[in-house]
Amino acid sequence: LSYAAVIRAFDVNEPWYASFIVLAMLSVAIAAPGAPGFVGQFHFGILLGLYLVVPDINYNVAMAIAIMSHLINLIPVILVGVYCLSSEHFGLGELRRESAHIQEETGEES
Repeated sequence: LSYAAVIRAFDVNEPWYASFIVLAMLSVAIAAPGAPGFVGQFHFGILLGLYLVVPDINYNVAMAIAIMSHLINLIPVILVGVYCLSSEHFGLGELRRESAHIQEETGEES
């Protein structure tokens, strides 16, 4: 529903199944290993899905849909992560120290 809402918000005349195709292409695109946060992969999957169902879509509109969709998916993840850290009384500084401690024990370099 979120993809259908974002596509409609940009006033794209798409078929009813567009959000399903976009979600399927997004799933395929982010299945491959890539950058943290799926930057680039996420956008490529959405662009590919949009071009499959609406071939004459404006590139700038399609990219705006991809960026907004990524933000809409990213914001709740960040908020839940911050909530979980604060509920455990764990800060980002402590995460960095724990990571350094683990790296020392295993002999890894950052």
